[in-house]
Amino acid sequence: MLMPPFLDPVRLGVEFAYSAIVVFLCIFVYFRTKEMFSLTKHKGIQYFRTAFLFFGLAYASRFIFYIIQFGISSFDIFVPRRILFPLSFSLVAYFSTIALAYLVYSTFWKRFNHKHFILFSNIIALIVVLISYLTRSPLMVAMVQLPILGFILFVNYRKKKSHTKYLYLLLSLFWMINLIVIHSRRFIPFEWEIILQVLSVGVFVYLIYRVLKWVK
Repeated sequence: MLMPPFLDPVRLGVEFAYSAIVVFLCIFVYFRTKEMFSLTKHKGIQYFRTAFLFFGLAYASRFIFYIIQFGISSFDIFVPRRILFPLSFSLVAYFSTIALAYLVYSTFWKRFNHKHFILFSNIIALIVVLISYLTRSPLMVAMVQLPILGFILFVNYRKKKSHTKYLYLLLSLFWMINLIVIHSRRFIPFEWEIILQVLSVGVFVYLIYRVLKWVK
């Protein structure tokens, strides 16, 4: 019997490794910037760090999903993908939307009350989760998240002297590549998917390099 594509050991291994790497990098940035926040008590830095925490949670959800998939394929257990995928996809949609919201808030935190931001961002994130659950479509999630990314890029493009300008640009580029991968994986060869994932990791590594320069 042919193995379904989503249970292919090679594909699972690549996804598992990719998710694990991104989770590690997100955690690294989160803790590496802790000292800088402790010294400055700058709220913008705190919310910037929080964005990485939620990106890490988004990829941790994917990571756990692929661990379960590994277990399923290893022990020849069949669990309907219609059960696992919507749950994993909904968690990724929620955490990544909150992460993007915190990126925006790290720039505008002086203008909006944090409690109001929490309420508004969670409403938006839950709407995205509902869309992702009902449609099972990464494209629909991307259509909600891309305007947020566009706003982040526009705001930081205007900050000509901002030290964090390129950090936001790189992080937005990283997530755009991931949205492309998630949306197009049904239409592009697996080899191209790997290339895009390697590219996104490369962008993230360069982002960490910029973060390290920033904290120094």
